[in-house]
Amino acid sequence: MCREFHKSSDEVQVIEANISCLQCGYNLRGLQSNGKCPECAGAIEKSIRGDFLKYANPDWLRKIKTGTSVALFTILLAIILGIGRAIMIWFWPTNGIPRAVGILSPILTVSEVFLLTTREPRVSITGNSTSLRDIVRIGAVLAILGSISAIAFRDSLAPYWAGLCYAVFGIGRIVATVGILLYLSRLASRIPNKPLERNTRILMWSSGITQLIATTMGIITSSLLISCVNPNNSGFSQYIYYSGLFMCILGVTMLALWTWKFFLLLSYRKSFSNAITEAVHLSSLDHQ
Repeated sequence: MCREFHKSSDEVQVIEANISCLQCGYNLRGLQSNGKCPECAGAIEKSIRGDFLKYANPDWLRKIKTGTSVALFTILLAIILGIGRAIMIWFWPTNGIPRAVGILSPILTVSEVFLLTTREPRVSITGNSTSLRDIVRIGAVLAILGSISAIAFRDSLAPYWAGLCYAVFGIGRIVATVGILLYLSRLASRIPNKPLERNTRILMWSSGITQLIATTMGIITSSLLISCVNPNNSGFSQYIYYSGLFMCILGVTMLALWTWKFFLLLSYRKSFSNAITEAVHLSSLDHQ
């Protein structure tokens, strides 16, 4: 964030740029840096020292740190479910235990998204992220609705409705995944950590493209199941075989991306912990 000041004879900085007060949004141009905002009486110094996380609200930082912890647990759960799903279905083929566990993952994903996108208690938030926050949350809600519907009613849904649930889940998951990684990359710029920001954006595009391909394949397969009069014909069987093989490759790719995301989230969690420590210290100094 660019800062422009002019020093008076008393060595007090005068703000020459259009800088908004972090508490109320009042334009501080022309005011002295050691003064208070005429609108809310907040210290002007807090608004001119930058957008770094170490100057952020400690309680808000704790919430987004909790969001990273939930995200880490969600990834571990997804990997465990992927490995143990066949075993679970083998032992509980008729009751709802596998379904209940399957529903837990999207619920955790929504919790992760809502914690990470907690509104920062200030005017100058992470870029222009109000609309991004709303889009990410809507995507997460769509993903959980589609996922729960598909899991809870998978035995009773007609192919058309199953395909629709899968499409809603896929689109919501893409929006939530891409959006939350974009949101995290903006937070990385406030740590600041350029390599973390760059890697997050690479992961964002990689995950988005992979999930888009997987969702498209699922929709096409559902459409063929609906329109195919004789699913036992050789052409349809070959498509199922090759699409299944391709989806296995996508699954391995997504597992690699989840692993990458896991280690990036560990870096974010550590950075948020450091920012909390600095923010608490600076906040104590401000109140002295």
